[in-house]
Amino acid sequence: MSRREQSARKISTCAQALTASKGFEGFTMEDLAGAAGVSRRTLFNYFDSKLEAVLGPEPELDTEMTAEFRAGGPTGHLFEDLGHVAHTHFARMPQNRELITTMRQVIRNPRIMAACHDRFEKLAEDGLAMIKEREGSHYDERQARVAISMLLVLCQLALDGFVATTDDRTFTDHYDECLSAARAVLA
Repeated sequence: MSRREQSARKISTCAQALTASKGFEGFTMEDLAGAAGVSRRTLFNYFDSKLEAVLGPEPELDTEMTAEFRAGGPTGHLFEDLGHVAHTHFARMPQNRELITTMRQVIRNPRIMAACHDRFEKLAEDGLAMIKEREGSHYDERQARVAISMLLVLCQLALDGFVATTDDRTFTDHYDECLSAARAVLA
């Protein structure tokens, strides 16, 4: 992880902690800058608004992995390959139970929830575009939407399991278990 990514995550973690303790309207950008140990100017180099800081950096998929997916890999099976893309993405994310629990608490704010929904919609649309590019003339939008929706459900189930347990399994481990369960149901 680059130094810039580390700084952005630190600011976002502070914004989430402030939101959890004071509410979204209960702190200012100045408060956030102080909590993160950066200047207000530095803060705005990372995020344009308090809402963006709470949400954190936009999720970015690995370019090599997405290129492989668009080319039909790694297995040639759409749902398996989408599962691989998600696994690789999740494995790059922080696997901190406390941070994820705090973010789930913060998302209860309607404004933050709406912004998260918008991000997921954009991510889903990006996923549909990748599938369309990959599948070409065999593209079936309904199947693609079902596959993306299933992955989102698996992610939610994995989050529920990860937050509810205290063992050493990572969020990615929980996701992989949910993906295996989906494979078994679909077999």
